[in-house]
Amino acid sequence: MLPPLGSSRSHSGGETALQATASMQSGQTGLLRALSGESHPDAEEATYAEISAWYLTGMSGWWSLNIITAELPFFVAELPEGKRLGNLIAVCTQIGNIAPIIYKALTRRRPGNLVCAIGFFQVVAVIALVACSVMWKSTPILLFCTVLAGSVGCMSSVTYWAAVAQRPASCVRGMSVGMTLGGLLATGFAAMQLAGCDQKSPRFGPAAFFILAAVIQAGQGGAFAAKSCGQTSSQNGHAAAENGTSPAECETAKPPIPRIAKFLMAGCFVVYATTYTMPTLMPFMAGHFTSTTESQQLLLWMQVLQNSGDVLGRLATALVHGNKIVFCTWMLLLTASFTLCVVTAVCNTSLWFSYSFAVLLLPLICGLFYFSRGLLVTIMYLYARGLGQQRMVQEITENMGFCGQMGALIANLAAFVLVSLWA
Repeated sequence: MLPPLGSSRSHSGGETALQATASMQSGQTGLLRALSGESHPDAEEATYAEISAWYLTGMSGWWSLNIITAELPFFVAELPEGKRLGNLIAVCTQIGNIAPIIYKALTRRRPGNLVCAIGFFQVVAVIALVACSVMWKSTPILLFCTVLAGSVGCMSSVTYWAAVAQRPASCVRGMSVGMTLGGLLATGFAAMQLAGCDQKSPRFGPAAFFILAAVIQAGQGGAFAAKSCGQTSSQNGHAAAENGTSPAECETAKPPIPRIAKFLMAGCFVVYATTYTMPTLMPFMAGHFTSTTESQQLLLWMQVLQNSGDVLGRLATALVHGNKIVFCTWMLLLTASFTLCVVTAVCNTSLWFSYSFAVLLLPLICGLFYFSRGLLVTIMYLYARGLGQQRMVQEITENMGFCGQMGALIANLAAFVLVSLWA
């Protein structure tokens, strides 16, 4: 009988030879899966409770920022910055990238402690929401809270995918859907507050909006702590054991990153750069109409289709298999819909068509863009799961998230300069 992987190497020569043969066969099988893009076989079937916990974990990463962004129609109408506030919030979000930059610098030589990082930033998110509930009327404080919420979201793009990478595909898909389901729920709260109301008469104020969001944020963080902390820390502590080597040996024998991983990183850069330019574009897309109430309602429905499209795109990955043709097709659709968003933001669309037509067309364009975005992001991270052992997958997924956030940062800095010069 063959000894288990990772057992002592002081066996007889015959057993050692058998182990070497089995190891070579296992490596060849893994290489074939990586080359074909097939995910590695799941170690176990996920329970419904575990999938639900990953849904809530995914929601928690961007929840605080989603709440601030969902309140944008109210802020644009009430605060003196007006339409420029969308760009200011987008820029403050990207300032939050300082957090993953520091994290990557600290974990350059060895994998980081994902549990501690995620737990710390969950606390930061709750603090930011509570502060917004009290001091939202002060634009500088609102923007500072946006920086905090942005740091939580940016870190989630780097750490969450790495934390779930070694779980079954249903957990990865659940967390991905949860990330954007939080945005849809936040937009639903905003619709309850503003839909069908006059600009000056919302159903409830921002204070109640943010307090409820802070309670939900705390609950989401608790779901991760209860279900995933022990599991993730165990994976971090035993990453080297999968190869039958000691942690010290892994430190000095780091395999090269597969070439396909570099294409995935570039894809993340493009997708995130366009995605996080959209909050700058959308207030201008909706702002061409003279009635403030019309512009507020149009922006609200654009946000509804934005989050609905993102959720549906991520759910669609259960039916769509990742390959080069699918990737290129949806990347073209994402680029085309983003170009239409830029055109309708720059040009005065009120001269082209009426408000009644715009309230159908512009949200539909946003929905198509975010459907493409949600599908592409999830496909890329599911693909990355089959590119090596646990430590390699964690490094690749962290780098994908980091490249995506750097794309978002660069695109938003460019958008900030353009808005400052021409808006």
